[in-house]
Amino acid sequence: MFGRLFERHRLHLREARYVRFALLLATGVNLLTWAFTLWFVVPRLHTSPFFALHYTIYFGVDRIGAPWKLLGLPLLGLLILVVDAWFSVRHYEKDRLASAGVMTLAVLLQGLLALVAFLTILLNI
Repeated sequence: MFGRLFERHRLHLREARYVRFALLLATGVNLLTWAFTLWFVVPRLHTSPFFALHYTIYFGVDRIGAPWKLLGLPLLGLLILVVDAWFSVRHYEKDRLASAGVMTLAVLLQGLLALVAFLTILLNI
């Protein structure tokens, strides 16, 4: 699946082992975030017109919105994943350390966005 992406920039899959693993891990976390968010939002589209989108310890729920706004977190994660993967593949031959660092950052950001999506969904239960 990602073979053509790497071949286009003359990367060998054996050499880009860490970058490939990080890309697959970030993609898996993003798909898990999409699945969990859709699993929560789709059944409640007709029953709940509004969801809590933000919570603070001082004021409680301070931002509410339409159910589709919960999908902004996985969408942001997908955008980050695409940009980081493009940068990592594009610059792999010039600077392998920067490429690995960018993909590590992508995995960390995907994990944080998954955690935020999970906590936001817990807020609405």
